[in-house]
Amino acid sequence: MGPLINIRRHLLGVVRQADVDAILGPARHRFYPNGWSRREIQLFWKEEARFAREIVREGRAKVRKIIVQQRKRTLVTELG
Repeated sequence: MGPLINIRRHLLGVVRQADVDAILGPARHRFYPNGWSRREIQLFWKEEARFAREIVREGRAKVRKIIVQQRKRTLVTELG
């Protein structure tokens, strides 16, 4: 088991970097490139936050879809 890794502001658990890369794709930057200005760093984190929101949005949509499907099945079973 590897260390705790907090990627894109969402704790994925105790995983290896290879596990994270398999799910989210490889990191664009593991470290800030030398010479990045404060503005470039801020833009980088703003973009990372946008990616995090997308991941969360997609995950929530999948969960909602599963819940709706289960409710439909339960309703059909109860009305049966």
